[in-house]
Amino acid sequence: DSSPVNSPVSSQSVHPLYNSDTTGELSQGQNGSTGELYQWTETYERRNHTYVRYCYSLNKVTGSKKTVHIPGGNANTQRTRTRWVEVETLIQRGKTPEEITRIIKQWS
Repeated sequence: DSSPVNSPVSSQSVHPLYNSDTTGELSQGQNGSTGELYQWTETYERRNHTYVRYCYSLNKVTGSKKTVHIPGGNANTQRTRTRWVEVETLIQRGKTPEEITRIIKQWS
C-alpha cells in the first residue's frame, strides 16, 4: 500500500509556529546560546514501508539535520502512532532534543 501516512496529531496545535503534518514543516523554538532550534517529525520510506523519525537542527539553512528513528514498527502501527503523538507533544512543550532523544531511546 503506497498511500501516504497521515500524522496522528491534529493540524490544530497550541504551538503557534508548529505544523503537525508530515511534510517536514519546522517547529521553531528559541535556543539562546546556539541560535534557532528547529524540531519536527517526518515519515520516510524503507523497503516499501513507511516509518517515522524525530528531526532537529540548530539552523534551518546551514545546520545539519539530526534524525532519530521512532521505534515501534511502520507508521501505521498503533504503537508507532502513539509514540509519534508523544514526540510531537514533547516538541510542542518545548523539550530539548536531548530530552526527546533520551525518551525515544528508552523505547528501543
